[in-house]
Amino acid sequence: MTSLKAAATALDTPSAHPKYRPDIDGLRAIAAGSVIIFHAFPSTMKGGFIGVDIFFVISGFLISQILFTNLDNNRFSLVDFYSRRINRIYPALIIVLVSCLAFGWFSLLSEEFKQLGKHTAGGAGFVANLISWSESGYFDNTSESKPLLHLWSLGVEEQFYIVWPLLLWGMWKSNFNRMTTILLITAVSFYLNISLRITDSATAFYSPLTRFWELLIGSLLAYNSMYGRERMFLFKSLANRILSKVYYHNPKTHATTSFDNTQALLGIVMIGTGFMVITKENMFPGFWAILPTVGSALVINAGPQAWFNKHILSNRTMILIGLISFPLYLWHWPLLSFARIIEGDTPAIAVRVIAILAAVILSWLTYQLIEKPVRFKITGRWKTLTLFLIMALIGVAGFSIFKDDGVPSRSIMTSLVQKSNELNTYQLTGCKNDELLGQDMSWCNKVNDSQPADVILWGDSHAEHLFPGIKRVSAQNWLLIGRHSCPPILGAKAWLTNTSKESCERANSKAMEMILQSDVKTVVLASLGSLYIGSKGIAPEHALINDNNPNNRYIIGEDNDVTHKRELFAAAMKRSISTLLDAGKNVIIVKDTPEFLVDPRACLARPFKISTQNCDIQTSQFEERSTEYNAMLAEIKAMSPYVKIFDPSSLFCNKSNCTQSDSGHGNFRDGHHLSEAGSEKVASALIEFMKNQ
Repeated sequence: MTSLKAAATALDTPSAHPKYRPDIDGLRAIAAGSVIIFHAFPSTMKGGFIGVDIFFVISGFLISQILFTNLDNNRFSLVDFYSRRINRIYPALIIVLVSCLAFGWFSLLSEEFKQLGKHTAGGAGFVANLISWSESGYFDNTSESKPLLHLWSLGVEEQFYIVWPLLLWGMWKSNFNRMTTILLITAVSFYLNISLRITDSATAFYSPLTRFWELLIGSLLAYNSMYGRERMFLFKSLANRILSKVYYHNPKTHATTSFDNTQALLGIVMIGTGFMVITKENMFPGFWAILPTVGSALVINAGPQAWFNKHILSNRTMILIGLISFPLYLWHWPLLSFARIIEGDTPAIAVRVIAILAAVILSWLTYQLIEKPVRFKITGRWKTLTLFLIMALIGVAGFSIFKDDGVPSRSIMTSLVQKSNELNTYQLTGCKNDELLGQDMSWCNKVNDSQPADVILWGDSHAEHLFPGIKRVSAQNWLLIGRHSCPPILGAKAWLTNTSKESCERANSKAMEMILQSDVKTVVLASLGSLYIGSKGIAPEHALINDNNPNNRYIIGEDNDVTHKRELFAAAMKRSISTLLDAGKNVIIVKDTPEFLVDPRACLARPFKISTQNCDIQTSQFEERSTEYNAMLAEIKAMSPYVKIFDPSSLFCNKSNCTQSDSGHGNFRDGHHLSEAGSEKVASALIEFMKNQ
């Protein structure tokens, strides 16, 4: 026992710099490969996105080792630390950001290029996670059209490294127990992650405070490996003896590797299990993140001599992938995302394979021609400052593109400017009734806010998309009220977004209250009614809401009953109509406009576009989808002569096809919402219809 303690004590002095671990490069290869497979072929490895969490642990382990060593040797310098971070990260990131801006200049529409500029500025300033947090969820439909979305993880890392060196410096200067302090900070971050995963999933995913614990697992591992060697040596000796007796007939020959092999195997099993069982539907990170983070910690702690680490992770191919893993992570997503944007849909398998091969080649070239020379061959005090200034200029350029609305004057886009601008999301202004509506109402907009309303338009986003055209062509003063994904019904719950059904019900009650208190005689109702009653939606935006899973989909009914949606919707709609009729109102119901299989951006003749899209749908397909809803509206119309039905479909459909655009304009901004041009076309016909009633 004495000799064991002496040997362990001899191990307790940290080395001047962490030794190179080839197996950690192999673990990087697994992390990068899993993320790439998930992004390129998501159905193949649904949990591949947890590769980012593996990266977090590796980064926390390696960087913390360096910081601990420098603090011990009184060589700690914030300037030196951040200089090393800049020299490590900036060269590859600068190349990728500049390349994305250059490609976007020639290929993206104004709104898309504006967003790219915003994300470029966020990536250059390492706040991409905060920007993504403010915009939408990682897994929403539009995420695939954000070429720099993946930089959120760099944002989390660099925000961690802004505060972590300072915290460590404070620990070394104080008399607090360092391990206890690190454990406490880790526990707080993990608690925030768990507590927010249900109530605010976007915050849990993107917030640095809910992600720091993953890097801190690596820090704890580093601290224990440097300062807990005596404890670990004694524990491993005991564990090796026990495990060797369990595993082997002749345990003596394996006594020194059994525990390390067990750790590595258990860690890889945890990571592999995460790849298989974690999906984007899970509330991630939450408890699920324990699988990749603790699994990675076990693999790293097993050491380079564990069998899996030595023979698999330290394989030359794995090391090579690990060495280029950072530029590979940076390159792969923009290539896949740009392919998605240009093609207007998920690219063909061949295109995705080519994109990944291109990412590998670009990553190798970036590593050999950019990273290695900048880091190891170019010297001088101006190197870091030059990199910093270049990145600052890129950030300014991105912000300028954002402020200039995507530079619509680009000559390459001249032929597409009119139609691309028509595809932009229009913004509606508020009205003085906003304070009366409460948070459940999405909008309150009036053509002329200083005058009383002549007509009220009530409904979901299919009421909203009529309003820009109404503002342009109507002589009357219209008031728009409603909530997105919330049809104008009473006494039933409905929703098509990740909000509560009660919000829709409260919004509709408030809307009806406002209508009944007004002197308005005509109320126009509009919604995407067919989708609420279970008709299969075909627009790309509705790809995830075509089944009847009451826990996963968006239904109507008090007890998540999905079997009587049509009856529940019809009764609730009739209740709304009856209430309006009893109050002496005239009611006009606007039927659905067509849905289209592809986003209209896919129909534009962009530069670099390979495939051609059939952007029409058959009229019979639209009519079949609308059959049930049209039958329900016929029942409602029969209730009273004061109920009128306006059908705008003839504006877009002939006997054979329904079209997204005509020779001069794009009439839809996505698969089912009208553009401003389309809104004006429908509004003109609606107002003419109202005059003739």
